[in-house]
Amino acid sequence: MNGHLSWRPTRRTLLVAGAAAIAGASLRSGPALASTPKRGGTLRIGYSQGATADSLDPMSYFSDPNYASGWLFGNNLVELAPDKSPVPELAESWEASKDAKTWTFKLRKGVE
Repeated sequence: MNGHLSWRPTRRTLLVAGAAAIAGASLRSGPALASTPKRGGTLRIGYSQGATADSLDPMSYFSDPNYASGWLFGNNLVELAPDKSPVPELAESWEASKDAKTWTFKLRKGVE
C-alpha cells in the first residue's frame, strides 16, 4: 500500500447508509409525516467536497459526491460486473457504429 486508504462505496452501501440516515432522522423529527405523499420539496445532501454548482446532470459529474448522488437517483444503461464486463441494467442490448462514435441502446420495456 502507498500509505493512504482508498474506498469506493457500492450502490448497496450508499442505499443502506441513506436508509439508516433517514430512519435516524425520522426518529428525531417529532410528529409523524402525512400518510399521503406530497410532490415537490427540497433534498439537501452535504458532502465534504460538495459545491453550489453541483447538479443531477450526469454529464456534469466531476467528483465522488456527484457520482454518489447520481447513484441515489437513477439507474444506468449498463453496469459493470465484478470482472469489469458490461452487464445490462436499463438497456436490454446495445451496439456501436463501426467508428464507435454512435451507440444504439435498446431499453427494457417500461423504461423511460
